[in-house]
This record gives sequence, structure tokens and C-alpha cells, in this order.
Amino acid sequence: MIQEFLSDIELYFSSEISGDLITLYGDEFRHAVHVMRHKIDDTLFITDGKGNIFESSIIKIEKSSLKSKNSGIKKIESPFKNITVAIPRLKSQDRFEFAIEKSIELGISNFIIFESERTVAKGSKIERWEKIGLAAMKQNLGAYLPQFQYFSKFPDLLNSDKELIVFDLHGTKKWSTFLQNEFNLNQKYLLIYGPEGGLTEGELNMVIGAKYYINRSRLRVETAVISAVSLMQIIL
Repeated sequence: MIQEFLSDIELYFSSEISGDLITLYGDEFRHAVHVMRHKIDDTLFITDGKGNIFESSIIKIEKSSLKSKNSGIKKIESPFKNITVAIPRLKSQDRFEFAIEKSIELGISNFIIFESERTVAKGSKIERWEKIGLAAMKQNLGAYLPQFQYFSKFPDLLNSDKELIVFDLHGTKKWSTFLQNEFNLNQKYLLIYGPEGGLTEGELNMVIGAKYYINRSRLRVETAVISAVSLMQIIL
């Protein structure tokens, strides 16, 4: 059976799982064989990105892929599966990617990247974000492959079946108080953060309901994202 504690393992990802056979190819294969030098009968831990981590043994190594046989499975729960984080494109790519990476490390796996009136950086880079998400998931030994959507217009973000949580320095409800008294893990939430300079008054007026503040300091976007999610980890 798969070991209970996974803190010392090397984690791989595969979408090619059929019965008890798992196939690694591409970058995952190259890392396992050419970097880590794994051989036949070596043990690999592989996630399907859907909440499962498999313990498997390599049974075949080919030129561009390997096959392993599953011998155990561990189901990983995702307490924040109903949480989606909406982050605006930031002028600094490093700060933007830092916010994504740390959110994933803290348990977030659903993201919407959007543009607003004050967004400086434009355009979608879904493929790059997915690559960053995969790396962060594996580093964190997570089992849920991060999912990304992109909206080029702020109003489109609001057409959601989720409860909207908009963070604003001048909000009327404190985030930590909401988490303690009202937050429901079974409810779907969309956490929306403004860009540098914040959301415009017009954009804020599009959102029905209360606005939330983390504290009364003016936080950088990535700091606000990490702070809000960290409070979820602590309080919930």
C-alpha cells in the first residue's frame, strides 16, 4: 500500500492512466529517466491531477516513454476545491507568477486571469501558466492539476454561478471575520483582486454586494492574494 506520508517523494504527473498501467512521456519521462536515472523496478509516485497519487513500479522504458504498474493509491482531499482565485495580469511577470505559485502551494487549484481598465499587461499566456501550475503542484506534492481560464473583459468575470468576493482597501467587511462567521466550504466562491491601482469605481459598482478588506494597509496584489488564502488555511 502507498505510504501514508509523502513529504520525501518525487512526484510526477500523467494523464495516461489505463487500469493499473501508467505512461509517462514528454518532460515527465525525460526527468524520470534522464535526470533522475530511474530504472526498471524503481518506484515512482504519479498523480493524475484529479486527486489521486499512485505508487507504481517501472516495468518498461522506451525511447520516449515509460510504463509503470500501479501498486497502491492515495486519495487526496482538496478543502478549497470550491474556491476560484481571479488575478489580474500584472506589469511584473515575476510578481504575477509568484502569486500563482504561492496560491497553489496553499491549496488553490482554480484560477481566472483577467484584464480590467487599469491592467497594464495584456493577452493570454495559458500554456505558460499551466506549465507554472504543473511545476507548483508537483513541488507541493499536490494532486489537483491547476486549471486556468482567461477573460479579457472584466464584466465577463461577473457572469458566474459563484458567490463573488471582491477585495478592496475601502471594503466594509473584514475577510477574517467573514471566514470565522459566514464562510461555507460547500459554497462556491470567486475571489477577485484588483490590479495595481485597484479596480475602478465603475468596475466596483458592477459588483453587487459587500466588498471585503484584508487589513487597512495598501497591499501589493500578490501580497493580498497570499494573505487572503493564508487566512483561509489558518481559520478554516
